[in-house]
Amino acid sequence: MLTRYPARLALTDLTGWRLRGPKAVLTVMAMATRSLHRAVGFSGREDQAAGWIVKRVRDPHYCSAHSRDRDEHRALLGLPAERALVGIFGSVDARKNPPMVLDAMKAAGIDATLVVAGGFDDEVRAWAAALGETDRARVFLRDEFLDNDVLDRFVASVDVVPLALTNNGPSGIMGKAQAAGVPVVTAGSRVRAREVELTGTGIACDFTVEALGDAMRRALAGEVVGVVGVGDGTPVDEVSADEFAMTLLGVDAEGRPYDRRRATTGGRR
Repeated sequence: MLTRYPARLALTDLTGWRLRGPKAVLTVMAMATRSLHRAVGFSGREDQAAGWIVKRVRDPHYCSAHSRDRDEHRALLGLPAERALVGIFGSVDARKNPPMVLDAMKAAGIDATLVVAGGFDDEVRAWAAALGETDRARVFLRDEFLDNDVLDRFVASVDVVPLALTNNGPSGIMGKAQAAGVPVVTAGSRVRAREVELTGTGIACDFTVEALGDAMRRALAGEVVGVVGVGDGTPVDEVSADEFAMTLLGVDAEGRPYDRRRATTGGRR
């Protein structure tokens, strides 16, 4: 499994090519010496290509909770019932930019609570500790590991999930939000931008405080509903855990070796 291996790259994306190039060369060398049989890398959920040397596996699109039960989730998690909620979840490190999200909310005049839940790194923990009284009143913090069911409830309880991070790849939290029917705002990734535009599940914007704030304000106003396949884009099917595992291993549902690319022409190996 090759992490941080961008499936689609513009010729001008030097950072992406620096990540992808060495991994591709090592993969080819390992396959040539027969020390590696199969290699896969994450791709967006709208990406139907199978990949040639490095197979593409679509990031799972699954959440055990749904926004239709938002009131119940909020009550169980101790979240405010009547407030609009903006959520940052998972392993919360500096690359998820919670200070930028809070600044964007203030710049856009968004009257909402920022929910930051998951394991914080030292930088985020220091930011949280340094919040002034006014900012602290509009932030809900939960700094601890969240098991999957609790994490899913958090995702399904909020009104929008902003992803202000610059790694050019899909996001597991984005998949959970999509499955829970929660709109996504994404900045800093062409891969995620393409995904929300083609699936109708969110808004892509520039990586600036002003653009992020405007996109969150529009999402909270109901411009997107957050459900995969809704909107003017191309509908995509749900990416289940089973599909992810089968693509990762290169097998069919019965565990037999299976090539997704050759399957389109009836071939199997």
